[in-house]
Amino acid sequence: MKYLFSLLAFISVSTIALSQTYSNAVIQLENNTTTQGRAYIDNSTKKVIVKTNASENTYPFSQVSSVTLKGTTYVKTSLNGTSYLASEKVNGKARLFSLGSGDFAITNDNAVQIFNTEKDQAQLRGILSVLFNDCNSIRESLNKETLFKERTLTNYINQYNNCSYESGYSPSKNEVEKASRYNTDKARFYAGLGAGFTSTSFFDNSSTEATTGFGINAGVAVTPSFTGSLQGNLYFYLEGSALFTGDNDFSNNTGAVNFSRNTFSVVAGAQYVFNKTGKLQPFLGIGVGGISDSFDGSALGNAFDISGGNVIYVPKAGVLFQLNNGKHLGLSASYIPEYENDLSFPVGDQVVDLVVNTSSLNVGLFYIF
Repeated sequence: MKYLFSLLAFISVSTIALSQTYSNAVIQLENNTTTQGRAYIDNSTKKVIVKTNASENTYPFSQVSSVTLKGTTYVKTSLNGTSYLASEKVNGKARLFSLGSGDFAITNDNAVQIFNTEKDQAQLRGILSVLFNDCNSIRESLNKETLFKERTLTNYINQYNNCSYESGYSPSKNEVEKASRYNTDKARFYAGLGAGFTSTSFFDNSSTEATTGFGINAGVAVTPSFTGSLQGNLYFYLEGSALFTGDNDFSNNTGAVNFSRNTFSVVAGAQYVFNKTGKLQPFLGIGVGGISDSFDGSALGNAFDISGGNVIYVPKAGVLFQLNNGKHLGLSASYIPEYENDLSFPVGDQVVDLVVNTSSLNVGLFYIF
């Protein structure tokens, strides 16, 4: 057991370290001092996080004059009354600002639109259509665009700034709806490692024995826009997992039984996340799906390699920890109530029945991308 907790602790520390996209930077502070290190600009909390050797310092935007990151200098800029560290990429009637970490801002007359090119791809066509509603010449190519990156945004804004502006144009109903659905369906992809603690009995014997296995899992959780105010609280998920156990001798059951078991499952369900904007976000969920067990071993002196399947339901609980880069690290515990594999295997001219009753508790650590 102590090795399991050591493994989970190592995974936790390693995941946090890898998930924060720090880069070499020079930070100019408002008090005219300069510091260097590996830095990360967090627009959600309006802070710059700086690592130097083993120490970590956090500077609010109010204390920072500029940050030079990967050859780009971000200076304090006010956008719609809010302070950002921004690097201006295009100037003109429409202006494009990079805010770091994939965040951008476009200003057009009195309008300011801030977005992330990774998270908000589905909305960018509608957003730009409304921002550039007085330039019909780029409308057709804009509506056909499939991927918006910094280079794509720069190209469209340059076209817009050199446009012969038309009056009397208004965006279509579809374009307005796309822009208004800025807070549309949101998905989280995740993967993790863990352990499973399984209780097993055979031949309808009331005596059970426990085994431990190593597990992996991956899935996607979606919070749809139609949930309204519950978006971000209510998620629907689809998850696949596998649990691997080595050879185990089961001495409490009738006859000599030894086997290794590999278990694969697919579960769909719903979960509710509490405190969705906080650093700590507890959650509860319930799912239903299918499970397949593969057994390789021997019983009563006879070797077998057989498999079985069943329908399961899975209650789960856990907590999410929000990281500095806006991603999440999660801890979860799920329980699979007892189910039965009614198996059999041939021995010569006879068939030996093997009834396996199983329940399990699974704990894991996972990272949400």
